[in-house]
Parts: sequence; C-alpha cells; structure tokens
Amino acid sequence: MTATEWQLISDAFLDQLGALSLTSPQLSSPEAQALLRNAAEAAAGVVSFSAYYPRDRFSVFLDYVNFGMEYDREAAPTPARLGVHRWVNAFCLIVLADAFDRHAEALIFTWQALAPASDLATALLSHFPTCIDFPTNTGDDPTFQALHALTTADRPAFDAAVLALLDRTDGTRPRTLLPLLPLALSALAHRAHGWLPSVETDYLPHSLVTGFATPERRPEDVAWPVRLDRPTPPLPLDANSEALFERSALEATTASARARALEKQATLFCIRASHAPDATDAQLAGLRRGSQLGADLFRDALADSDATTAASPGH
Repeated sequence: MTATEWQLISDAFLDQLGALSLTSPQLSSPEAQALLRNAAEAAAGVVSFSAYYPRDRFSVFLDYVNFGMEYDREAAPTPARLGVHRWVNAFCLIVLADAFDRHAEALIFTWQALAPASDLATALLSHFPTCIDFPTNTGDDPTFQALHALTTADRPAFDAAVLALLDRTDGTRPRTLLPLLPLALSALAHRAHGWLPSVETDYLPHSLVTGFATPERRPEDVAWPVRLDRPTPPLPLDANSEALFERSALEATTASARARALEKQATLFCIRASHAPDATDAQLAGLRRGSQLGADLFRDALADSDATTAASPGH
C-alpha cells in the first residue's frame, strides 16, 4: 500500500462522514468522531509514506476497521513528492482530529520537500510551535487573510475570510459537504481565541470545530446575520451523458473498463441524488449496477492475485 491507497481510504472515510452529516448535521455522535479520526489517520499515512518510505520505519493503523500496516526500510526508489493539495487536506484533517503533535515531524519533513508554491503550507505550519515564519506577500487570498486575522485576533476579518472560502464550496462527493480548509481554520480560531463560527451553516459543524466539545454560543459569536445553506442546487443532468454512462456499465468486459464504468456510476449516483431527497427507482438501479461492477472488480483482482501466486516459485 502506497500513499495513493491511503488517500483513497481517507477520502472514503470523509465521504462517509459527509453522508452522515446529511441526517445528523451536528456530527456529535461517537460514530462521527471515529470516522473523522480514521480519515485523519489515513491522511497521515499519506504524509508518512511520503516523509519516511523507504528511508525509515513507520506504521499506520485504523481502529475503525482494525487494520494497519508496518513499513520497514527498503532498497526501493524514493516515492514522488507529496503535492500541496494533498498536504493541505491531510494537515486540515490532522488538526481537526487533534493529532498534530503525533504527526508534526512527518508534516514538516514533507513541507520541506514541497514545490516552491508552498506558501499555504508554510502559513498553516506557522500557527504551531515549529519555528516557521508566516510568509510575506501572500496577496488577498482569503486563507492567508484568515490566518493573519488569527494572529492579530481580528475577528471581523477572520469571519469575512471564512465566509469567502465557503462561497467556493461545491462538488459531487459527500466529502465536499465538509470543506476542510474553512473547518480547520475555524478549529484553529476556537483553540486560539475560543471563537465559534459566526456564520450559521451546516458546513461548519461545531463538533468538528471544537474537537467534539459542545460549548454554548455567546452573543459575540452571532455577529453575522448570515445563513449559508447546503447542499448546493441540483447538479446538471444531461440525458445523453446519462445514457452513455449506463451503456458503459452494460458493455464493460475488462477490469479497466469496469473501473471506469464504476467511477461513472458513482458520479451519476451523486448527480441524481442532488435532484431528489429520497431514493428513486433510477437511484436504486444504479446502486445495484455499481455494486455488481465493484464485485466484478474484486473478482478480477482475486483472479490476478491467484495467477501471480501460481506463477511465482516458492509461494
């Protein structure tokens, strides 16, 4: 398992947490806490793999599924560097799960190897005792404005910056209902100044912001008469594309074709879900098709594994 697999697992946990937030937007249950913790640990696995493999030993463990991996030093090529986007997502999850101290070394190692366009990672790390300074010339990006406002305890500026970030929220995956950067910034604000989000929205569940504490709202927390609803309006559904996606599922006969068809079915499922609050016949039929494609892919993988094992002497 490489950084890619740990990223897929982290995304799956975050999708599950986002789906749970549809019926329980406060996300205050032990189930929500476990999903966040494991999404963060899998994301930390992405960072650790890039930081340590194959130079040093490390391990990743997910208590939700009682599964983990231990990695030893190996004579293997150095893996590709971690991209800024994945690093930032991992940082945000680690902060929300209150696990920064355990993963600080891996975050700093990978930050040092990021491309020059790493001002965002630098700015985020500067809010922890890491001897890293806030970057200069950050422009008018709302993320940097929010971080600067945290440093100066400028609450109106911070609230405006977070609202600007929430305006960018979109996507078809359940995880997009929980925008990580505004959530992590709000968590940092709560830890540094005791601020709760002044924007009333399910995009910022207080449980995630406060580390699953439930403090009372204070008058100063309700400074903004803003209600930001979710989810976004129904996504466009093109009849020709819908027919093409369905046909690709029926005609898929190879593993690669099934994988592409499964991805298309997942996209179609998300689009259809934005058009109806309850499961429709088309949704249920798509779910069955997607499940069958997934089962076929597992059989393909097992068949390949058996063939490889049979062809390998001594196994």
